[in-house]
Amino acid sequence: MRRYLERAGYEIVMHRAATAEAMRAALREQRWDVILADYSLPQFGSLQALSVLKETGLDIPFIIISGAIGEELVVNAMLAGADDYLMKDNLARLVPAIERELQKISCRSARRQTDEALKASEAELRAVFTAMSDLIMVLDAEGRCLRIAPNEASAVYPTAEMIGKTAHDLYTQGKADFFLEHIRRTLVQQRPHRVEYSFGKRDNVVWFEGAVAPMSADRVIWIARDITERKRAEEALRASEERYRLLFESYPDPTYVFDLDTLRFIAINQAMVRCYGYTREEFLSMKVTDIWPSVEVSAQFRRLAQLESSVRQDKEWKHRRKDGTIFDVEITSHPLFVSGKRTCVVQAQDVTAQKSLEEQLRQSQRMDALGQLAGGIAHDFNNLLTIINGYSDLVLDQLPPDEPMRKNLEEIQKAGLHAAALTTRLLAFSRKQPVQPSLLRVNTVVMDLEKMLYRLIGEDVELRTILEPYIGCIKADHGQIEQVIMNLAVNARDAMPDGGKLTIKTANVDLDEEYARRHIGVIPGPYVLLSVIDNGSGMDAQTQARIFEPFFTTKRPGKGTGLGLSTVYAITTQWGGHISLESELGKGASFNIYLPRVVGGPDLQRDAAKDANTSQGTETILLVEDDETVRSLAVRVLERYGYRVLEAANGDAAVLMVLHYPETIDLLITDMVMPEMNGIELFKRLTELRKNLKVLYISGYTDNAHMRPFVQKPFTLEGLVSSIREVLDSVGKT
Repeated sequence: MRRYLERAGYEIVMHRAATAEAMRAALREQRWDVILADYSLPQFGSLQALSVLKETGLDIPFIIISGAIGEELVVNAMLAGADDYLMKDNLARLVPAIERELQKISCRSARRQTDEALKASEAELRAVFTAMSDLIMVLDAEGRCLRIAPNEASAVYPTAEMIGKTAHDLYTQGKADFFLEHIRRTLVQQRPHRVEYSFGKRDNVVWFEGAVAPMSADRVIWIARDITERKRAEEALRASEERYRLLFESYPDPTYVFDLDTLRFIAINQAMVRCYGYTREEFLSMKVTDIWPSVEVSAQFRRLAQLESSVRQDKEWKHRRKDGTIFDVEITSHPLFVSGKRTCVVQAQDVTAQKSLEEQLRQSQRMDALGQLAGGIAHDFNNLLTIINGYSDLVLDQLPPDEPMRKNLEEIQKAGLHAAALTTRLLAFSRKQPVQPSLLRVNTVVMDLEKMLYRLIGEDVELRTILEPYIGCIKADHGQIEQVIMNLAVNARDAMPDGGKLTIKTANVDLDEEYARRHIGVIPGPYVLLSVIDNGSGMDAQTQARIFEPFFTTKRPGKGTGLGLSTVYAITTQWGGHISLESELGKGASFNIYLPRVVGGPDLQRDAAKDANTSQGTETILLVEDDETVRSLAVRVLERYGYRVLEAANGDAAVLMVLHYPETIDLLITDMVMPEMNGIELFKRLTELRKNLKVLYISGYTDNAHMRPFVQKPFTLEGLVSSIREVLDSVGKT
């Protein structure tokens, strides 16, 4: 065998092993190219040698050589792992057999090296894939995931769920179309495309940015970086900015940001636009100095110079609107740095209405003070008027018509009545005027006043009345409605100094829901309309806005108190009514007063003055009055009308008189305000002694006007005896 191989050109290194241990030692010591084994040896045959080779795991060609062997043994040897079998009598096949096996081993070695290199490459690639933080997917043209890097980036979709799945299996229709569109574009253009996208599973949404690149004609690799945290941070920032933007925009007060160095506006909210009249674009081209009145520019610059890093609240500044209107604002400023710029955030609260309310409150307090003053002097003043007017009436009733002194007394009486009217007007101004509501027809009130109105407005003013014949009833105080008409007539006369036309109209109207929506405080329903119209000088919008304010007047000093129209407004609203004004400068004015109509009210007319004889009586009256002169006057009047009069100066004296008077006492007339015991306490004490005693209260204080029955000082003789008769004729105890 050596000679055969040497003749074939091989350099032979040969070792003979006759036992298993010798073979193992030889395999350990050297690398062998081929093993030639005799099939049958005394202690160590080819099958035992083949078994030793397999133990080592070495890939060495194993050829059996034998002198004689059966076919079955050959098959078994080949099945056991032998590469070839040669007969000793045919060694010509030895060289070709060895060359063939060496070629095979070379191929196997090359294949093993290739496989090992591939495994190493795959291991290296797998290590790279695993180590990378980016998401890597290999996709085919249909979007099927062929491979995915098993790293943290694929945690949303584990590898087992992704491999073999198409885009439509994994994503919604829109997301799948998104993937496929980028894959198709990449394959067609054969160049990478950058893209940003998101996908999610359950409630977990992951954002990626990266690129899809072609790997072949039908495959792409998708490499993306997880930008979820960045996206969430950006989204949180956008949400925060949106919240602050909405807060800034929706803040009810005008709010703006301006640059402290250039003084230019940077940001404006919608309330600023509404309040100041400029558009947002106009504001952004302006400086903050453009809304400062010229008289406050220097002070505003000093304020900015003193502005520190903390919030600062200022009072009583003024700003200017686009139309030039100057209004009051309360400023809150907060300096801050934005993108390296010195800026200031300012909240400007329009306090014009607040200041107006404060002024109205001060006016109301002045009215209250006036009312307190009126109440304080009312008692004594009305007592004096009661005496003056009462004795004037008594004397005039006793004088014949041709008495020379009668004219003087009539002037005294006229002055007393005028003083009483002034008291009534003063009480109306202070809203402490006693009222006696009743069902009235406005037509009747107008007709009763018509003669007085002619004298009031003068000959150069034409008076015209247009009264609806079937006017409805209202519930109000007769004297107050007269006062409304008189005040409006005087106001109209003053607006027509060179003469003109005054028209008084009445009508039944129904105010609907639409009218009520446009006029605060109006309740839809039936009303009586009283209109007082003149063709005088009229009023501009600024005057109309303040016309009903107390003490506001356009008349010269000393010509008006500014209380006339405010009194009209107060009386109208007191009875649930509504007043509106229509006027233009130079075109006159129309005051329209709507008073609730009493539906189904009786057809009322003012009662004619009662005949004096109907006030006569014979009953016994206990008169309690602490003012001696008033008491003396009342006693004379009552006795003149036939009444028996018991008089007392105070409550204690009245109680003693009742205790010792044996006969019936029909009526108690008592002053409300007396020392030690007032009229109410006195009546309560006396009713314990005389169960059927009736009462009539009199007082100069308007605070007592709510008591019933009641006579307000100063009273007329006719009014007093009429009230007495009414109480005495009433059924039951008062």
